[in-house]
Amino acid sequence: DFYTPCDYPVYCPNNTATPLSCGPGYVSRNLTSPQRTSKDNSCQACPGGTYNNERDAAYCKPCPAGYYCPQAMTTPPIECPVGFYCEPMSASPSPCQNGTYNPNMKSINVSACRPCSID
Repeated sequence: DFYTPCDYPVYCPNNTATPLSCGPGYVSRNLTSPQRTSKDNSCQACPGGTYNNERDAAYCKPCPAGYYCPQAMTTPPIECPVGFYCEPMSASPSPCQNGTYNPNMKSINVSACRPCSID
């Protein structure tokens, strides 16, 4: 096969011969060379609940339980804060319901939310 510098997984802006990577937070779309002219049409942001902290990744990694991953996440997953829980593939932390609290970070489900005591 003939190789051009802008074949998958890289792209070349404005049909230049300078290949660029999609970069962290994105994965490369498998398109043919003439279509690989911009980040917009060559790369796809990792959806919420997934992340990619590597260059030239083929897929987005699922966000683990106890963490959350907003769309186009470029760093390791974010720890779920106190007062919330994060199930696997969470795009954002879920708050404990009214009348409950969670004193711990990295909680993985609603059962971590405890009833508030009445004094």
